Amino acid sequence: MATQTKYGLGFSPLSMRYAKENAFVQEMVADKNVGMFGIVVDNEKNIVSHEYLARTKVHLDNFITRLVQDNTLGKLYKIRAHEYLVTMITDRSTDLIDGADIFIPNGDTKIKGIRFNFDIDVYDPSASALIHYKNIDIVINMELCVGPSSKMISIRNSLAYINTTAYALDYSGLEGETGDVVLKIKNIFIIPGDDFDFNINKIALYDILVCSISGKEKTVPSNESNGFIYDEDNG
Repeated sequence: MATQTKYGLGFSPLSMRYAKENAFVQEMVADKNVGMFGIVVDNEKNIVSHEYLARTKVHLDNFITRLVQDNTLGKLYKIRAHEYLVTMITDRSTDLIDGADIFIPNGDTKIKGIRFNFDIDVYDPSASALIHYKNIDIVINMELCVGPSSKMISIRNSLAYINTTAYALDYSGLEGETGDVVLKIKNIFIIPGDDFDFNINKIALYDILVCSISGKEKTVPSNESNGFIYDEDNG
């Protein structure tokens, strides 16, 4: 959008949130909350941002390094929490996936564990400064399915704890069930402490990475090896 003042001609890039409806191919767009720029690259209004790619590459590399160091390797996924590149957390009830279940299938092999890693900034826009605010909890609600049966699993821990922890999945109540194993992520919430003022400071989410850790067991009929059997080909 061009503007004319006595100082000359200037422009303001279109906000990313309006790009789907209004942007042209090769138009510059911006997430004005965090000062990130991008370019609309095709008719589907996809946006490429070098700043975002550089940041998420560092996040991915760091997460993979931790997975190797902790010997918790598995299938790696990226959750896109929003159609824009950066998601602003505006209140404690913001569901990052808005109830749209995310499916992590694993065939007939158990998912032994799950890891999450969140790339989040807390900042003061008035000072353009990051804030060392650590009183943030993450809530993740999931459904573990084996064939037609399932159970709910809920995780709530601090951001720092979740980013450094592998969670074993509890199959109690599903012993002897057979069929495909699917982990459904139902909801994700970022919840700062009661002292956090959304009117003063901001929380920006750039990326969510997930690693599903497979075991060496397949689901089999309940009369064989108490519901599970060692799979030598899956290792």
